[in-house]
Amino acid sequence: YIWGHLNQDKNPNKLYYDLKEIIKKYKMPLVLETPMAHRGIEEWLRLPNPIQMYYLAKQVNEEAGFLCLAIAMDFEHMLSIRLDPEMVIDSLPEDAGKYVLVIHTGYPAPLAPAHIPIPLGSEQQFYLYKLMYKLRKKGFGKDKKDYFIVFERGGGTDPIQQSIIALRKIVEFLEKDVPPEKLPMEEFFGFATGEIASLERQRAIISEHALDPLKGVIMIPEEEFTFLSTAATERVSPEKWKKEELK
Repeated sequence: YIWGHLNQDKNPNKLYYDLKEIIKKYKMPLVLETPMAHRGIEEWLRLPNPIQMYYLAKQVNEEAGFLCLAIAMDFEHMLSIRLDPEMVIDSLPEDAGKYVLVIHTGYPAPLAPAHIPIPLGSEQQFYLYKLMYKLRKKGFGKDKKDYFIVFERGGGTDPIQQSIIALRKIVEFLEKDVPPEKLPMEEFFGFATGEIASLERQRAIISEHALDPLKGVIMIPEEEFTFLSTAATERVSPEKWKKEELK
């Protein structure tokens, strides 16, 4: 079905417009995303496995002579249809990573679409790095094409939290080709000196806000050669402060 739509030049009836012309002109390949399934329709999905997508994309691209079809891998979607992302990536051919142009990320949960933020320094951050490192070993981000790692924004009052920082750390060490077992954890999780979650920065934030619980509780007396606002004098009379000072 997909092959046929992308090969109208091989169709004697030419029922549809040949999309390859647009794709080639703007250098914007068509990307197939790994699907999400609700309960009961898992077996009804077309091309649910990235391995299937790889072989389709490889054939279409070889016949077209340029990058026409690629893959968007969503780990959350894969988990929702009982695919283990790690096993799938391990089973992909050695050049498969270069066909994965887009990765949709979030806290990897099987209850799609969860779209939960990725906490900095979390097990989920490390798990995502392992998956992306495996893909990189198979070509993801290794050439001059554009590759995209997209955080799928969640809901709630703080839908992003530290997700972008966590993903930036992932990208930083992917580009250095650091194996997961050799990651400098303090730097990777942002706790090293000068990092966003460093102890120095946390101490500074604590010191800056240490007296916040006392806000609105402490009142000071009027000083010489100045004055208190009407609101202040209504709450506490300056004379009262003066008498207490002289007792």
